[in-house]
Amino acid sequence: MAVKTAKVSKASTLKYEKQLLSNLTASPYVIRCYGDQETGENVNEYPRGAFNNGEKIYKLFLEYCSGGSLNDHIRKSVNGLLPCQVKSFTRDIVRGLVYVHSQGIVHCDIKPDNILLVPGNNQGFIAKLADFRLSKNLFFESEESPYIRGSYCYMSPEIVREGLQTFSADIWALGCMVVEMMSGKPAWGYGLGRNKLLKHIGYSSEVPEIPNNISEDAKDFVSKCLNRCDIFR
Repeated sequence: MAVKTAKVSKASTLKYEKQLLSNLTASPYVIRCYGDQETGENVNEYPRGAFNNGEKIYKLFLEYCSGGSLNDHIRKSVNGLLPCQVKSFTRDIVRGLVYVHSQGIVHCDIKPDNILLVPGNNQGFIAKLADFRLSKNLFFESEESPYIRGSYCYMSPEIVREGLQTFSADIWALGCMVVEMMSGKPAWGYGLGRNKLLKHIGYSSEVPEIPNNISEDAKDFVSKCLNRCDIFR
């Protein structure tokens, strides 16, 4: 198992993640949660000074994904992942998103760091959605958010402009991630600072560049993920 820890007073997001994952048990493409625990500080378990006031520790027990993150694999590649890998990982991620969306959950932080891999058949890996700390449940929460959730490079135009975080925001992030898997670099490239990047995403007509050396089906899939919904009509 993998264990996430935090002081009890600062564990609200972990407790929220536990609550969500406890209800997302029907898909093999979502990381499994094995429960939680509050314990007193164990000085033999944590580095000196990590928790030094005697406060209780919250632990969240999760499935251990020995393949690391999708980001690890992308960074190790030279010019992106192999087409067969991109196809396999994308299929798994889509299946995971279809399931969590059917439960009313918007992940809100789809990115390679939050896709974890476990060994699968034929010496490959199965991709699983992980880290639901920023997620929202549209059955109980509004689509509008008082603050922007997620990672800037993967945000959709409607998040930047209007603070709307819906299922389509996860699909946009998926499109950015597929471009990154194919090319080995972020969908919007390098060099844009936070403010310029957000302005570019929210208030231009641009979309991330789709690699040319991929199949027409792949181009069609990514272009449908990266749909700006004619916001400038």
